[in-house]
Amino acid sequence: MRLMFEEYIASKEWKKCREKVKKNASGICAKCGEFIGDSWVAHHQDYEHWGKGNFQEVRSCLYLCKKCHNKMPHDNVPFFAKQNFDHTYPEWQELQDAINRLDEDAGPHETK
Repeated sequence: MRLMFEEYIASKEWKKCREKVKKNASGICAKCGEFIGDSWVAHHQDYEHWGKGNFQEVRSCLYLCKKCHNKMPHDNVPFFAKQNFDHTYPEWQELQDAINRLDEDAGPHETK
């Protein structure tokens, strides 16, 4: 099941994933190379492993300062990963159910 942005960032899986991204980066922004300490964002380069909290998701995230994060393209972000996505329209539950069925039908993802 894919979690929506607000659900996932509140989860313990995301908190663990985020801490691993931070540890791997040693406090250095992946784009500008500046030491940024605690003022940072974990940016997903792709969304294949979104919500899994596994090592593939950690590897797909960049440790970025907020300035560099704001410069990143965000036009490829799927709706489930968008902050403040308005999922109050009536078809929302039907769409969410269809996504969950697709994820379940796909089965486990192969790891490299």
